[in-house]
Amino acid sequence: MGAHETRTFRSGKGVALRLPESLAVAPGERILIEQDGDLITLRRLGERGEAARRLRAMLGVLEAIGGPGARVAEFSESDSSPG
Repeated sequence: MGAHETRTFRSGKGVALRLPESLAVAPGERILIEQDGDLITLRRLGERGEAARRLRAMLGVLEAIGGPGARVAEFSESDSSPG
């Protein structure tokens, strides 16, 4: 992480922002822009989608395990013997 200084430039009828190569932002990558006063935040949408996918997968595992107080099947030694 770190701070990067750059300048805006005119691009057609809009203003564009050149991002340093060190940020590894690919051309065509989807970016979310949020503004709060004079603070502008750029966020990659791909990472957010990947994080959401991992969270859904984790929730599926947790649901399969069961919540607090869920009954746990008893284990007997006959369950572990080779069949």
